[in-house]
Amino acid sequence: MKVDVYVVVSSVASSSFTPGKTYRETKVGETEPYQAVSFSIPNCSSPPKFTDLLILSKVDKTLNDYLVRIGSHPTCAGDPGATVLCNGPLAMGTAYRFKFLLVDGTTTKAETAWSEPIVTRNAQHQEDLDDWIGKRSGAMVVITSVLSSFTFILICLLIAVGVYDLVYRATGSQDVTTGRTQTFESSHLTVNQHVSVGDAGDRYSSNAQP
Repeated sequence: MKVDVYVVVSSVASSSFTPGKTYRETKVGETEPYQAVSFSIPNCSSPPKFTDLLILSKVDKTLNDYLVRIGSHPTCAGDPGATVLCNGPLAMGTAYRFKFLLVDGTTTKAETAWSEPIVTRNAQHQEDLDDWIGKRSGAMVVITSVLSSFTFILICLLIAVGVYDLVYRATGSQDVTTGRTQTFESSHLTVNQHVSVGDAGDRYSSNAQP
């Protein structure tokens, strides 16, 4: 057995209809209900746990097993070959009703009543979207402000590191030059002192001779 989902525009929903009509035949449910989805009976004895949705490897399987998406196949709407089952997009700003049928082969074993009307939203054209910051939520403004502050702090840190690196290199080079100069001057002073003592001795010797 399987479960079939039928969709119809709210104004033409009726208790009796002909099963098996398609998306294109009914003009997206404007004339009569069409079959949008068919799936096997889920395992209701062990329903999914909320924690399963927190595990990335289990999210897709859990949603596919227990979540029905109506209008999730936009490509089949314009495909001439899609004459059997097409879960095409719904019309904008239109009230729809939905019904579930439990089917065994071609026999309907059970069915639900038509759901309450659900109105689809009108999609807004991209050129009409208002991107002014005043229209954004408070959370988005806070996140934008925090990210801007972090960016400014990061730039300041990069500048400070660059300046410190330049100053450190310049100071290190000056220390090396100063050390070499002091060493050279000390050696020169010692040599001069030795030469001066020797000259003094020679002069004393020459003065002491008769």
